[in-house]
Amino acid sequence: MQDFPYSHIVVLEDLMVPMRDGVRLAADVYRPATDSVPEEKPLPALLERTPYGKRDQERAGRARFFARHGYVVAVQDCRGCFGSEGELYFLKQEPFDGYDTVEWIARQPWCDGKVGTYGTSYAAWTQLGLATQDPPHLACMFPNMGGWNAHTSTVRQGGAMELRFMAWAFWHSAVNQNTALKHEPRVTEALNPVSESKNFSINSPMCRPFSAAAGTILTLARHSILLWRCPRIRKGPFT
Repeated sequence: MQDFPYSHIVVLEDLMVPMRDGVRLAADVYRPATDSVPEEKPLPALLERTPYGKRDQERAGRARFFARHGYVVAVQDCRGCFGSEGELYFLKQEPFDGYDTVEWIARQPWCDGKVGTYGTSYAAWTQLGLATQDPPHLACMFPNMGGWNAHTSTVRQGGAMELRFMAWAFWHSAVNQNTALKHEPRVTEALNPVSESKNFSINSPMCRPFSAAAGTILTLARHSILLWRCPRIRKGPFT
C-alpha cells in the first residue's frame, strides 16, 4: 500500500466563491488532514476549473490524490455549470472568473499564497484564459491538451467555427445539471435523450431562443466577427 504524507482528507463542499460581478461559483475544497483534523498551517493550493461537474469520480480522485500529498485542492464548476450561478458564455468568461478564483484562494487562511492550476481540454482553456490576466498569486500551471488561440484552431479555423462545437453545445446542455438554465420542459425533453439521434434531430431545440444550447451556438456565431478583431489570447480585457 502506498504511503501518503496525510492519512485523511476533509472536503468542504459547495463553497460559493464571489466574482467581481456578484455571481458566485461553487467549489469543493479538499484539505489534507490527520485523523480527520485539517492541517492548520497554510499550504500551497491547486485549482481545477471545469464545466463538466466538479464531482466527477475521476476528477475528485485526482483532487484527493494531490490533497494526500500536501496540497489544498479546489475544484470549481465554471459559471453557469452544475452548482455555479450565472450563465455559461463559452470561453469568454474564463479569464476574469479564473483570476478572481485564484486570488480568492490565495486569501484563505489554509493557503500559503501560492496557487497552481491544472486540467485537460476545457480545463486547460480556463487556465490559459486566467493567465492572460496575470494573477499575482498564480505560481504554476499544467494545461493539458488545450488550445491558446480559439480564432485560428480548435474552435475556429481562420475565423470559421468548426461545426463540431454545435454538437458540444447540445451535449453539454444535456449533461449540465444547472436547473436554473433548464426552465423550459420541452428543451429538457429534447436534450436528455441525446443517444436517440433521430428524435434529437427532429426535436432539436436550436430553433428555440430559450434553449441553453441555442444560446451557446448563437454566441459562438455572433462573436466570430469580434474575434476577427481580437484574434488571439492576450493580456487585458476581453471586449
